[in-house]
This record gives sequence, structure tokens and C-alpha cells, in this order.
Amino acid sequence: MVAFTCKNAAQGERMDGEDFLKYEELEDGTRVRLRLMEAGDADRVQTFFAQLPPDDRLFLKYDLTRPEVMAVFEKGGYTVGYQRALMVLAEHEDRIAGIGSLRRHDPDWTDHVGEIWLVVAPAYRRKGLGRVLTRSILDLAVAAGLEKIVAEMPADQLGAVEVFQRFGFVREGLLTNYVKTADGRKRDLLLMSHDLEHYQGRAQYLGALEEYLAVTE
Repeated sequence: MVAFTCKNAAQGERMDGEDFLKYEELEDGTRVRLRLMEAGDADRVQTFFAQLPPDDRLFLKYDLTRPEVMAVFEKGGYTVGYQRALMVLAEHEDRIAGIGSLRRHDPDWTDHVGEIWLVVAPAYRRKGLGRVLTRSILDLAVAAGLEKIVAEMPADQLGAVEVFQRFGFVREGLLTNYVKTADGRKRDLLLMSHDLEHYQGRAQYLGALEEYLAVTE
């Protein structure tokens, strides 16, 4: 079972895949299961990425259609010192509907920073799955004791930008003509970031509000 160190790791507390497993209903009523990637998922995940449109794969940090790259993620876990990334799978029936990843930056001066990226299969877009995956990754980042999250995305991918802004991400910079597609087109790369202290406060507020509404309804 995949496990990663949470912010109370000094006391030996850990979270594993069973702790994280949850179900979410999308805007159109589709019910998806969210879980951490485990040993044995590599082939399905590789197939998922291989079937994405080329432009969707362009902005990924790693070529996840390559077995040697997938092997790193398949080992799973998010522990300080090694295995510094994890992957969340969103599944609908027997299909992978979307994937989110959290990667901790290198040790020392950026050890408090994590990077988020996610991709949703074309058939499951505009249903709220991007929002569900983002919230799950941010929750995991808080559990891992991270303080800041950064994201990179195409500047013209307005749907993704809107999702991140809704969670409190702010624009940090724009790299013009930074990425070139297979057919030679150049695209701008948008850099965004989010202070997790603000996210925790907002999450606690929304949680308290939901509890209040449940009692008063």
C-alpha cells in the first residue's frame, strides 16, 4: 500500500492509500473514485497518457508514456529524502478519468514548496473533475507539511487557469513563447502559486459553514 509522510511524521504518523480513498460526484452526476497510484497501475496510467491529445502531454514535466519514468511513480509514496512525488487517480467505472500529481521540490531552500499538475481525459472535461483533483492535491500537500504550491500551465488554457484561481492561486509570471508544439507553434507558459496557509484557513471556514448548514437545514 502506498504511504507518505504527513506533517506529523516526527511522531511517526503516516497516511496511506486507504486513508486517502474517497468518492466524489461530478457536476453531471458522474461518480468517481479518487485514490493514490499503487504498484500495478503503471500500464493503465501509461495508456491514459498515450491516448491524450499531443498538446495535453506537451506541458507535462515527464514523459509518462515511458516505462522507466512510470516506475518512479509506481513505487508511490511521498516521504522526505526519497520518493518525492505521488499521483492521484480519478477513476470512473474501469476507466481513468483524470490524474493529479504532487511533487515536492528539491531539499534545502525550496523543500517547503510543492508543484501540482493535473490532466483530465477529454470525455470528462467541463464536469468539475479538475476542481475535485485540485482540492485533493491541496489536501495532500497540507498533510505533507508543505507551505507553498506552484503550478505551470498554458496561458491560453483558460479553464485550468480559472480552476486554480478559484482555489486562491495567483499569477506569478508569464514566459512568452516558452513552449513549442510538435507542429512548430509557440505558446506562453503561465506560472501560478498558492500560499497553503490561506488554503487551510479557507478550507476550515468552508468546513465549518457546511456543518452549520447541515444542522440548521
